Amino acid sequence: MIAAMDDNLEHLLSRQRATNLKIYNYYRAGLSFALLYVFLGFEDLVGSVNPELFQTTIISYVSANVIILLLTVFVPVETLSKPAPSLFILVADILFMMFMLSASGGVSSGLGNFLIFPIAFGGALITGRVSPVLPAIAATLLLYDEFYLSFLLERDDPQLFFQAGILGIVYFVTNILFQTLSRRLQSRSTEVYTLEQINHLIIDQMCTGVVVISDDESPRLMNHAAERILYDPRLTPEPRLKLPERLLENVRRTPVYMGYNVV
Repeated sequence: MIAAMDDNLEHLLSRQRATNLKIYNYYRAGLSFALLYVFLGFEDLVGSVNPELFQTTIISYVSANVIILLLTVFVPVETLSKPAPSLFILVADILFMMFMLSASGGVSSGLGNFLIFPIAFGGALITGRVSPVLPAIAATLLLYDEFYLSFLLERDDPQLFFQAGILGIVYFVTNILFQTLSRRLQSRSTEVYTLEQINHLIIDQMCTGVVVISDDESPRLMNHAAERILYDPRLTPEPRLKLPERLLENVRRTPVYMGYNVV
């Protein structure tokens, strides 16, 4: 019984991680199309330093996002819930965003703020020692890009390095914050699921018959005692599909107490 509960809980957590990754894929696809629209309509906002690099990067980013979005429809949940696909997608996002940031002039373009979202999702999707790798990669590349642009554009503005350093700190704080929240939510979900399974186990072992029905009068929960009382397994091979009409009439006549009919 305990092994079955653990398997069901792990399956539930896997589905949650896969759902979070799919939501993030929708976000990154929308972001890539938005950046492409801004580049085509407002060239002075993004890609001002190196338009060719920005164009190549954004087209590759859009194409990759569309392909990954389609793959998530066919890839099994068990595969999506593993850390490897999430880590690959998040690192790829950081690299794509760094190329676009560099082509737009560095931190002064404001594109560095968009790196906060993949790092935040990384804290929720990837736990443990691997998760801080994401802000480390982003912060290192951000500082390197500022040094590179300072020599390329021959600009000497210490404020930009200070801004890059502050943004790197924000990356680490965001990742730690979301990783902590993710662990707490997962712990809470585990606790709620365990208590729910224990309640079902206790109800199932009771000598008193217990039946929980939905609004359409179909049984949602029925313990073994209720099955023995209400049905003869020799006559009714599928006891949970429909309740006896006499019991349903009693339920309809019973007044509702705190949202439930207690017979």
